[in-house]
Amino acid sequence: MTPKELQRIRAFDLKRIAYHEAGHLVVLRALGGAGDIRIWFDSTANPETTRLFRGQVRIFQPPATDDHMRAVNMAGVVAESLVDDDDPDAYEIFSYIEDDIFSMSESDTSLGITLEAVTLALEILTARWPEVKRLALDEIYYETTE
Repeated sequence: MTPKELQRIRAFDLKRIAYHEAGHLVVLRALGGAGDIRIWFDSTANPETTRLFRGQVRIFQPPATDDHMRAVNMAGVVAESLVDDDDPDAYEIFSYIEDDIFSMSESDTSLGITLEAVTLALEILTARWPEVKRLALDEIYYETTE
C-alpha cells in the first residue's frame, strides 16, 4: 500500500467515524441526554482489513426511555447514510441494518433494532444536519491537528 493510498483510507475512515459519532451525540442531546465524543486512531489496525479510527459517545445522562436510547444507538449508521445520500429512506436503512450490510457495534445493537428507532433518528438528524456536520468537522480538525 502506498503512502497516498494509506492517507486516503485514513481520511475516509476519520470522516466516517466523525459523522457516525456526531450522529449519536446530536440524537442523544435532542432526546434530553448529555454526553461527548471521543475518537482515537487505532495504531494496531491493519488498513487493508480494519478501520483505522475508533470512536464512542460517552453518555453522561441517557435519554428517558429505551425507545429513545434505541434511536441514539441507530443514529450513527443513519448519520453515515446522510453523508452519502441527502434523502435516505428509513426503511431502506433499517433493511441494510437487518441484512448486516451496515456493520454495527454490539453497543449500537444492544437494545435491538426497530424501524421506529431508525425513523426517529433520521427525522432528528435531517432537521439538525448543520449541527451534525459542525461536530463532525470539529472532530476531524481536532484529529488532524493533534
